[in-house]
Amino acid sequence: MDSDVLGGIGMKERGAALITVVMAMLVITMISGVFFFLVRSNMKLVNSEQGAILANNLADAGIQYGISLLLVDEIKAGDEPFSLEDLPSLANPPSDPLNNGGDFDIWWENGSEANSFIIFSRGSYGKITRTKTAGFTIGTEGVGGGEGSGGPGGGEPAYPYWDLNHRYIEGDYVVYSVMIDGRSVERLYRARHNGYVGELPGAPWTTWQEITNHYRVSNFYELINGNTIIYYGSTYWQARWNGHGTGNEPGKNTERSSGMWRELIDEWRPYEAYPEKEVVSYNGKRYRVKWNNPQGPPDASDPNGPWELLEDCVTLQSVVISPSSMIIKEGEKVTFRATALFSDGTTEDVTSKVIWSSTYPQIASISGNVLTGVMDTGVEGCNATLVSASYTYNHQERSDIVINRVGVTEIKVSESHEGDEDSGLIIWEREVLSGP
Repeated sequence: MDSDVLGGIGMKERGAALITVVMAMLVITMISGVFFFLVRSNMKLVNSEQGAILANNLADAGIQYGISLLLVDEIKAGDEPFSLEDLPSLANPPSDPLNNGGDFDIWWENGSEANSFIIFSRGSYGKITRTKTAGFTIGTEGVGGGEGSGGPGGGEPAYPYWDLNHRYIEGDYVVYSVMIDGRSVERLYRARHNGYVGELPGAPWTTWQEITNHYRVSNFYELINGNTIIYYGSTYWQARWNGHGTGNEPGKNTERSSGMWRELIDEWRPYEAYPEKEVVSYNGKRYRVKWNNPQGPPDASDPNGPWELLEDCVTLQSVVISPSSMIIKEGEKVTFRATALFSDGTTEDVTSKVIWSSTYPQIASISGNVLTGVMDTGVEGCNATLVSASYTYNHQERSDIVINRVGVTEIKVSESHEGDEDSGLIIWEREVLSGP
């Protein structure tokens, strides 16, 4: 074969080999680059995760540091409710508290109850931060009946926050912040029926029903749903019929026959429309109603008038539920007793004679006189139900005396008991992630 031809073939083979080598080097370089990138990314991920853990631990340390400041002897020894002014000054937290770099900042606000505070702690490690918020109570005995009493539930709300662009259907729950006593607090709402996009929780005439035992102008009160007993002012009230809270404020009606609410009290009230055969107290005396919706105040000076003075007739005055105002755990059962109190000071066990009810069976359900804790909503002021015992008393000697009295007590449901330690208790905690 011609030498020129052989030389040409050799050149082609050497060129192909060179291309193969170059391609192999490119592939190796690419693989090395990918491997280096993966290693570098993994190292960054590990460092970031380590930083996140350290920042989280720093935030935890800040919460505990804040609690330690709340539990100084000067605070624990006080007899009056504490406020921010009573707290010790925020000393500079220790530098590098974990001996591994990083620090934390803390601050606090007053809680919804006396001696309760909200502690904020921000742990920082490099550019990574973790923020935690904890509700803390100094001395946790007793259960109040005020707005939002008892503080938040045992954990984070298990419901989504309200979305302006979402259309909610019947049975949906959302969390939404509203202003109460000049403070923004989260409240829990339930859709009564299918709603429209943009319906604002807490606004009148919407689908939203706030889960609360307090009167709300935005709520609709429906006898069949059981939410017809509320706390307003300093007493409990019961709805006579279905109606909106708007325009039906308890005790504000000017005509006795138009009031939606019945105040659950033995004393005569000028705004009440009393039925025939009912008995009320007025100025230390007992009066029977002769016919429906009598003009008041009670006065028996006219024998043909609507009032009869009961001088020697023993009648029912009230019903008391025991135990009362307590906190129970999810799944815990409580057996109640109802006691009737009479005008002569005598009592009677009427546990089996009353009608038992729970305003929010999704929080605590009742069967007979046994209540079962169902769910802690985790939302402040929205984790309690009102247990009621309604007793209709028919006088044994007088058929013209029929009295109805309702005993009421508030029961809260928590994942864990509040008040187990006098020194204080973290009643809820929230974590917020921030930073890269």
